[in-house]
Amino acid sequence: MRSRVCLPLIAVAYCFVVSTIVGDDQQPIEGEPYTLHGKRLVFTNWHFVRQGGVGWVNDAGDRIGLYDDAEPGALRFQPSNGTMPRGIRLMARQAEQRGPIIHNEMPWEAWDVVIVSMLQDGDTYKAWGRTAPSKQHAPWGKHIPCYFESADGYHWQRPKLGIREFNGSKANNLLGEDAFHTIKGTVFIDPIAPSQERYKLITMDSISKEEFEIFKSKYPDRWMRRSLRRDGRVGAVLGFVSADGLSWRPLGEPLAIEMSDTHVICDYDILRQEYVAYFRSWLVGEQAPGFNEPHEWSDVGRRCISHTASDTFGQFPISDICLIPGPELAPHDVLYQNTYCTIPGAPEQRLMFPDIWHLNNDTTDIGIASSPDGRIWNFLPGSPVIHTREVGKFDGGCIFMQPRLIETANGDFAIAYMGFNVPHKYPRGSYKQFTGYAVWPHGRIIALEAEDRGEFETVSVVASGSKVYINAVTTLAGEIRVAVRKHRAEEIEGRGFDECIPIVGDHPRTLIRWQHADDLGIEPGEAVALKFKMDQAAIYGLEFE
Repeated sequence: MRSRVCLPLIAVAYCFVVSTIVGDDQQPIEGEPYTLHGKRLVFTNWHFVRQGGVGWVNDAGDRIGLYDDAEPGALRFQPSNGTMPRGIRLMARQAEQRGPIIHNEMPWEAWDVVIVSMLQDGDTYKAWGRTAPSKQHAPWGKHIPCYFESADGYHWQRPKLGIREFNGSKANNLLGEDAFHTIKGTVFIDPIAPSQERYKLITMDSISKEEFEIFKSKYPDRWMRRSLRRDGRVGAVLGFVSADGLSWRPLGEPLAIEMSDTHVICDYDILRQEYVAYFRSWLVGEQAPGFNEPHEWSDVGRRCISHTASDTFGQFPISDICLIPGPELAPHDVLYQNTYCTIPGAPEQRLMFPDIWHLNNDTTDIGIASSPDGRIWNFLPGSPVIHTREVGKFDGGCIFMQPRLIETANGDFAIAYMGFNVPHKYPRGSYKQFTGYAVWPHGRIIALEAEDRGEFETVSVVASGSKVYINAVTTLAGEIRVAVRKHRAEEIEGRGFDECIPIVGDHPRTLIRWQHADDLGIEPGEAVALKFKMDQAAIYGLEFE
């Protein structure tokens, strides 16, 4: 029976893969060099950092074989397989919390207005949200869906869509009833879909018991018992498609029958060529025989995050747990929304911003986790990175993340979050909600840093260009130097540490140069490994051009 819990120990098995697949042309060959599928490399985990290797040599420098004789202490250690990483660590940076970024300016926004889902489409930033003209419209089911656009990611406009009438006029940014599920769902752009289904929406809702019976008869292995609700309905994940992101058409049947009563997120993973979705789940054991208390799981199950994938935006299998509230969190902490995304310009560098709900005081903080493959996740050092602030602030009660991470026109990384004036389970008769921004200026979200001296080498990569820009900071007493070598070869002439022009100070984007060269010295399609020597420095990313 397949396990439904992907605990971090699975990462151990993940490392011991066969480097070459023999006799199965359908499986990819694993190993170096890696392809960079975007323009950018941010060190979100150790995936692109060579781990080094172990070796022992005699006084003459000759490497001694593993089964040769040698007295203890007669040999000295010498790393093999390139540079051994030393003196470095990964550290997530705290975000700047700004906002509100949307204010109640229009009559239909008299009670509240928030952004729920955000993305960049070419040169335009687009956002979907919900609004309410009065307190009577604020409860679930009565909010009105709305739409915003921005040219820079910071200043949001309300396009006059001409779709929905309010007070006798359609000159507003309100969406129709067919877009109702955008008020709590997640929108994404499908890069492989036909134009009439370019925009997709995934959301959590419910279906009737009759609809569930039809689904179960067709797909007996694609439903979860905890989806059965006390009111007789059944929790379900639903999908919608659209040509323009404004008018929406529902799919004929649920994507999955699962219980996930907060944001569900879906995207197309261009590396794995599949749709990936992330839900809320619960880490809970099996009930003892002889009992029949179907809702007891909600009291003992720890909220966590699960993953599922499908070749089509349709028949998703039951999800597997991929991130749990582990021992790095307090025993009263659980995970809420997942806010899966990728680094802008780097589709293989996957992040999550899980809400961490502190049951001891009913507030939330936002963590940051990374994954090399979308299935195995770990929290980063420095997490959490966004916090519930002091009482009286717009986000002084609790906060919840909203998809997704964008790169603004000035090069900042930003992600929206919903701020409440009261704690999560506080009586909501007078609650207010606002949209804030978590901002990392210059895209400085995760640092590969050396407090003193450090060194490392990347794995070999095939990049999109022969020039590389670095986003980095050093003290005035520190520096960064870079050397280049071709895949499975020695350093490229003229691109060594001694020839490198040291990088000193604050550089959001500066070209790495050598005394007589300003490129990597490679032809298109060639693979290289970059070697770094750092002193009192932090690297936030590399960009190839």
